[in-house]
Amino acid sequence: MKDIFSYVRKKYFSWQNGKEQEVLKENKKVISEKRMLFSLPEELYEIVNSESCSYTMYERLIDRWMEQIISTHPEEEPDLLKKTFYGFAQLIAVRMYRKYCVGKQASLSKEKLQAMAIAYETRFEILTWGKDPLLSKKETGEYEFLHNSLLEYFLAQEAYQNLELLEEFSFVDMPYGKKFLQEIILRRDMVRVNGGRFLEKNQKDQIIIDPFYIDKYPLQVKKYRAYCKAKQLEMPPQPSWGWEEDAPVIHIKWQEAVDFCTWFGARTGLDIRLPREVEWEFAARTGNYSRNFLYAGGNDIDEVAWYNKNSDRKTQVVGSKKPNGLGLYDMSGNVWEWCMDIFTHSANNTSEHTSTNRSIRGGSWLNHSSSCKLGIRGFGVSDNKSSIIGFRLFASAHHYDMNLSD
Repeated sequence: MKDIFSYVRKKYFSWQNGKEQEVLKENKKVISEKRMLFSLPEELYEIVNSESCSYTMYERLIDRWMEQIISTHPEEEPDLLKKTFYGFAQLIAVRMYRKYCVGKQASLSKEKLQAMAIAYETRFEILTWGKDPLLSKKETGEYEFLHNSLLEYFLAQEAYQNLELLEEFSFVDMPYGKKFLQEIILRRDMVRVNGGRFLEKNQKDQIIIDPFYIDKYPLQVKKYRAYCKAKQLEMPPQPSWGWEEDAPVIHIKWQEAVDFCTWFGARTGLDIRLPREVEWEFAARTGNYSRNFLYAGGNDIDEVAWYNKNSDRKTQVVGSKKPNGLGLYDMSGNVWEWCMDIFTHSANNTSEHTSTNRSIRGGSWLNHSSSCKLGIRGFGVSDNKSSIIGFRLFASAHHYDMNLSD
């Protein structure tokens, strides 16, 4: 408790002597989530005051722990130690999780850890070094992570890097892991777009847009491949030029794009869907900071988009052109992107009537520059698979903010 009180004195400096228990009781949830390195109260205090993201806070805390290990073991190669540490820790977390799912014991024997370390060309003892090691020895002789939050931190890392594991891991049942995974996705893969007002071309009334997140890139082949592997689905037909793992996935029906969103949202706890047309255009025009460019990111199409004159007549790796002001790539060109809406005369469409035509935006590698302009609308037949249509993920900011306060 001494270290906890040291942390509390710094974090809640307005308290008076004799009030420790009241402070602990009132802030039990916050403090319990920061148990990981109470042996380093100075570092903990500094980090929690500069980080609002739990994942980033843990990342920095583990980095501090790693720095201590390196300083006390100068015989070890620092870069190699760091390189093997994270991968090995993630591997251990996966094995412990699988064991827990079978027998409710998230721990492994020394012999098992040693065998895993040999295969990984490292030593499991790395994780047992330090005053408060990441792995602690139980009375049974087996090893477990010092705190469940550490196990879930490394599981979130592994699932982010290997999306097919989302089908296996139940993050909705992990209080720490779910938050970590959501923060990784939203911070690394998506951009937050502040809400505002949007006036569609040739329309009189402004549209109120709520805050949201949207993917930096159209969904890549490698992510859709992981989804197909997880769900035991066949990949879409390969284009004539072959699959490029970091290019946008194509040959996806509208419903297949919706199905991916539904699966990804269910497995991560995020409110994932396709963007509506007005949300897509609001983001493409940099939200409230629109500068009325012709294309997403500027007026020179060769700087910002892949289209018929520079694409070599195929999709290209995402993010290889200049982004728009929000940091969104390929909003003009490369592939058209499915939107939620049924295609009608207006982009602000909430119609429920049935139609086989769904809105698409952005233009593609096959199109003339005029089709890649921000105001241009298009449609695709929802049951068709096209080599020029992909999609991009949208997430509700409101839903995520609610999750943070759970």
